[in-house]
Amino acid sequence: MKVNSAQTIESHLCPSHWRAQSISVVLAGCGGTGAQVLHHLARIHASLLRLGHPGGLSVDVVDPDMVSEANIGRQPFSPYDVGRPKAEVLVTRLNQFYGSRWQAEICPVRQSRIGYNRVDLIIGCVDSRSARRELMQWADRRGVRYWLDCGNSAQSGQVIVGELKGIFKQDQKRLNLVRLSHAADLFPEMVDTKVKEDNQPSCSVADSLFHQDLFINSTMANYAGHLLWSLIRQGTIRQHGYFVNLETGRTSALPVNPDHWKRINPKLRLNSVQDRPSKGVIEKTT
Repeated sequence: MKVNSAQTIESHLCPSHWRAQSISVVLAGCGGTGAQVLHHLARIHASLLRLGHPGGLSVDVVDPDMVSEANIGRQPFSPYDVGRPKAEVLVTRLNQFYGSRWQAEICPVRQSRIGYNRVDLIIGCVDSRSARRELMQWADRRGVRYWLDCGNSAQSGQVIVGELKGIFKQDQKRLNLVRLSHAADLFPEMVDTKVKEDNQPSCSVADSLFHQDLFINSTMANYAGHLLWSLIRQGTIRQHGYFVNLETGRTSALPVNPDHWKRINPKLRLNSVQDRPSKGVIEKTT
């Protein structure tokens, strides 16, 4: 991501190897938003293969939760699925439908062994600050390049894709590039475990609908799918996030622009040593 003297960036370019080989994705959480995102990943995978992509997406889904009665209606589960692992139910269904060989792990992300293989992107669809912090640290330690965070409240939400710092520690030769800020860079409170939160599970469908609008999860999943599809298919994105409010009907984009990032978080450090990209982190597509 090259910048001019005013720190203005027009776009973020897709890594070239994403166009030449299978893209490894970890989806952490397959509840309200995650289940919808997973279906979008399957559509992206099938579409890429039809368009001649050499491998499409290789997806691993990590979620420790079981399907409950409260999930039916809001999430794509049936009464028959109650008591079964969410990740296993969804991955099995999509593998049968699309002929894919995706994997499911019934555990928290901190216990996953997926990170010992190459991971290009981790998508977080978790509902607490502690889970988001855990996910970010896990991915950062394992050199995952991108983190796509999806979060929402009752009628609003955000999706933000950014680059993690860990991969940049390998090589610091290309100092004329700026790391694509991720969700926790812009909103540190998202991973601040000192802030009290209420992430207790809903015990009924009615209770679940009281806490969240029926369509907020699918709305955020649509924006997440659009971001990923644009980055892969078009090779570039000019916005790396979206903020949506269903109550007001307003949607605002997050531009790829350090000046804008600084307005969101004035304490954000740009071009610091730990934020400088490694060789090959941001490349032009061919």
